[in-house]
Amino acid sequence: IARVQEAAVDIDLEDAMPLPGYPASPVQLADLRDLVSDDLASGGRPATFDPARASRDPTSWVALGTYGHPRLEEVLVRIIDSGDGAADEALVITESGSSAAVMRADRTPPEAVKSVSELAELGPAASFGDAVAGADTIAAEEEDERRRRVTAVLQARAENSEEDLKRRLVDLVREAVRSECATARRRGDNIGSLLAWQELKRDPISGFGFVEEFATRLGVDLTRVVPIDVGDSTATLSRQAAGQRLYALVEEWKNLQ
Repeated sequence: IARVQEAAVDIDLEDAMPLPGYPASPVQLADLRDLVSDDLASGGRPATFDPARASRDPTSWVALGTYGHPRLEEVLVRIIDSGDGAADEALVITESGSSAAVMRADRTPPEAVKSVSELAELGPAASFGDAVAGADTIAAEEEDERRRRVTAVLQARAENSEEDLKRRLVDLVREAVRSECATARRRGDNIGSLLAWQELKRDPISGFGFVEEFATRLGVDLTRVVPIDVGDSTATLSRQAAGQRLYALVEEWKNLQ
């Protein structure tokens, strides 16, 4: 990190996108167990709500009683069909995009449903209109927040990708300079890193001559990148290979724009 920061690449160690705090799920495993345990265990397919007891052994097969159980959807549909119609009218569900809100209209003013356990206490609707308006508002706000979150994540991802490009450009320049010095030594020409850098960035054939223009676009000061310790360096990169890697970085950067 210190080496890259010396090359004028800023690195923010603080998490720019911390995990959001989500409210508790309205349906906990215990709620699901209380609601469907007897029904799931019937029909010759035993179920358990203890993960340690779930088994795929053909002689002692026991399914985990949670989402994904082969009979869960069937049982939930049967519970819905056998429900109290009056209680159903007191339950208002509104969707907005990928978000949803649930309000109980048997209270004045209506209240948001926070747990499925509350549904057993639903009474006749007393404030249906207010519940619909409240659910619409909450669902819309949740969807707006979700979209803001998605936008922020995508932006942070793009910024992280660009920081990664900067680091890789720094590494490429350092490797190219060291390889240029090592190649010159093999020819009997003991040049320094600064001269090697001048020759590299002016090479019109390999394509590496565009390196300074690209670095300017990324905001990287290449004058602080050129390595000094090149005495024992080895040639690991030809000019042509360096140009190809630079071209790949440029194409990757263009795809981020």
